[in-house]
Amino acid sequence: MTVTFGDLLFGVPLTGTAIQLHINQHRAALGLLPVFVDTALSTAAGRHTADMSTNPWIYKTAGRDAHQGSDLSTPTARIETAAAADGWRPERTGEILYWGGPLLNGDAPFNWWLGSPGHRQRIEDGAYTHLGFSASHTNSANEWVYGVTFARAPARPLFAKHSGRVIDVKDISTANGAAIIQWDWWGGGNQRWRLEPVGGGYVRIVAVHSGKVLDVAGISMANGAPLIQWDWWGGDNQRFLPEVYGIGQLKLTARHSGKVVEVAGMDENNGAPVQQWDWWGGANQLWKY
Repeated sequence: MTVTFGDLLFGVPLTGTAIQLHINQHRAALGLLPVFVDTALSTAAGRHTADMSTNPWIYKTAGRDAHQGSDLSTPTARIETAAAADGWRPERTGEILYWGGPLLNGDAPFNWWLGSPGHRQRIEDGAYTHLGFSASHTNSANEWVYGVTFARAPARPLFAKHSGRVIDVKDISTANGAAIIQWDWWGGGNQRWRLEPVGGGYVRIVAVHSGKVLDVAGISMANGAPLIQWDWWGGDNQRFLPEVYGIGQLKLTARHSGKVVEVAGMDENNGAPVQQWDWWGGANQLWKY
């Protein structure tokens, strides 16, 4: 079978999205947070599936560890190399593989992984925060090989889809009530956030520089209520539901109001306030973590 341009341009990304959806639905049923797409992890996955398709002895040799590359590289080494090129270091890594079938298929790999205890353990590992996906075609065997890489990422920025700017605690303030705005990414601790589970699929979103959390001011239920930082006290206005939306994006829904985190007025400028609003699917309501 000849691999078409459409397979590479559309088929592989769509299969990756389907597999991510399967994985996150399974994790949600267990009360685990979703894993988000990371481009560096996809690079690491692609490096190995391409290697496997070019050198099928990697996975066709009986008794050989298919996770080991033709250059003897390990999943951890490949993931760390790709992450370093993107400016971060993973805290925990893993990889799952599958091969078989002349056509791309997101169901067959996922079902096989669930039936394999070691692979299932990776999928159900609550420590992982991100994943990457790739698939490559082995022409000599007329089959696809699939790879999913996992990692636990340290605190990271939240990029607004519409502007490419990040959620930022204004003026690097460590005070309760400090405003939350968008700003160009420069790597400050006031721009790095940890998503920490607080039960029921919700997270608190913790600023690295202050240890305070994102908070809808005054527990307001209204559209346009500003986000601030505040000491964690467990309020529903400090609990957010992270949901994967589309390819590599997420929305953040406040538990108390059902409204989502957005950049006010679709403003693309530095200093634009971050607020809550009814979900309508705008690019200013979508984030990359």
